[in-house]
Amino acid sequence: MAWLAVLGTLLGTIIGAIATLLAQQISARAADKRERLQQRAAFRAEYKNQIEAFIEATQEVERVAGDPDQFEYSEKTKVHTRFWIQHKRLALICSDELARPLDELADTLNRVLWGGAPDGIPVWKYIASASWKFRKVARDEIRWTEQT
Repeated sequence: MAWLAVLGTLLGTIIGAIATLLAQQISARAADKRERLQQRAAFRAEYKNQIEAFIEATQEVERVAGDPDQFEYSEKTKVHTRFWIQHKRLALICSDELARPLDELADTLNRVLWGGAPDGIPVWKYIASASWKFRKVARDEIRWTEQT
């Protein structure tokens, strides 16, 4: 009978140890998942902020390019510099899918800022296609990061 008590105690200890290990594993997995979700949320917020900052910079370039007689070279240079800084910040973190429309829009805006739109076309019309492509992919990127 004594051996039955020892066996019961031993079995209880083994079951308790296994349950403790399983609980620790489950807790560690849950903590890892929370950490990944927090990192993803932080990245998404940064990504969205960089996209918004780039859009603001593109708007400034569009405004200056749309009325070139109102701005001196130094003002154009400030807008140009801010624009390319925002471009580079976004380029550091964007996907390959966003990189192409990002560069296309940046090149188009750069041309129109320094050379004007061809044939008297309004700036907003001249950049419309490149701007639309960028916004479409950027919107898809933000949605994708929300879903994963």
